[in-house]
This record gives sequence, C-alpha cells and structure tokens, in this order.
Amino acid sequence: MEPEQRFWSWFAANSARFLKSETDVSTLSDELAAALRRVRRGLTFELSRKFDYGRELIISADGIKDRFPAVQKLVAAAPDLDGWRIVAFRQRGGTNLIVEFSGYRLDPEDVWFKVVADKKKVGLYLLLPQASQACERTTGMASFILLDHALGEYDVEMKLGFIECLPLPSRGLSSNGTENRNKERRLLGPLVGNAQGSQLTPLHRL
Repeated sequence: MEPEQRFWSWFAANSARFLKSETDVSTLSDELAAALRRVRRGLTFELSRKFDYGRELIISADGIKDRFPAVQKLVAAAPDLDGWRIVAFRQRGGTNLIVEFSGYRLDPEDVWFKVVADKKKVGLYLLLPQASQACERTTGMASFILLDHALGEYDVEMKLGFIECLPLPSRGLSSNGTENRNKERRLLGPLVGNAQGSQLTPLHRL
C-alpha cells in the first residue's frame, strides 16, 4: 500500500474523532502530525473550525517548494469523506491575521511593503517592526506566515521572487499620500537603493 493510501485509511478510521472535537484538537494533533510524517517528513496541517458542512483539513508544505509535489499527491489521493473538505496548501485569507510566533507579535497594520520586478516574478521588500527579543529568524518566519495568509502558500512560493525583510524605522510611516512619499524617499531609499517598483504601501490596504 502506498504511503498516501495508508494515511487516508488511517484518517478515515479516525475522522469522526477530529470532526466531533470542538476548537481544541490538541490531544489529536500529535497523532495527525505523526501520520503525515510517515507520508513525507516536513508536511504539516491545519484544521478549520467547524462549519455547517463539517471541517477543512489543510495539508501544507510549510512553504517549502520541494515538498509541494508530496502535498499535491496526498491531496489528489484523498477519498470522499463525509463532513470533510481536503485542501492543498494554506489558502489566502486576507490581511487581518495577527501573527504571534516565539514571543514576537506581527500586526498587518504595522507592516509596509514595496513590490519590484524580479525577472518573471515579483520581488517584495517587507518593512517589519522590530522587537529587541526577536531574532532575524523569528521575524522572518512570522512574516512568511503572514504572507501565506495574505496571498496563499502556493502563490507566495511560485509567484514571488526574492522576499527581503527590513526593519521598519522607529518613527513608523504615515499612510498619508504626500507625507508617505516623502518619508519613503528618506527612509526606504538607503535600504533598497534605486529599485524601481510600486510605492511603499501598508500591508493591511491589500
């Protein structure tokens, strides 16, 4: 039996437990994570809240492109399960998500971005608020979680080119047009040089 078939056989036998569980599925998460590791190490998941039709199980590559084929193969092998919708990759959900990761809090209202050409893709500069206790890896991981939620995991990896995180100036930026353009020239210019692209924009305006 293929690993994908084994996973879905196991999930079908246990799906009622996940479906009946309310918002707290912590006691079941370890089992589901272990079952996914047997398919492909590095795959992860999200369980939606309960809807009228049931629940969504989102299979994610955690933003790693090399794992994308494993996600697609696993979801393609999914059987029809009453009360379940099986989804490949984290889907875009807007810019209203506040990310809290390893003690670092990232609010979309505090994030600014600039889009530039990057060959056949789109490059992205992100200006992020800094926290003294947060290392570069923590702020970077939080920003990718936020981008996955705003744009969708697949599009972030396949349609974006470079993504560079930069510190947001301590004085912040204004969303006022003229004031923002003036501040952009003073504050962003030294960081991104003469890169041609869009103006600096607050992420929550997407």
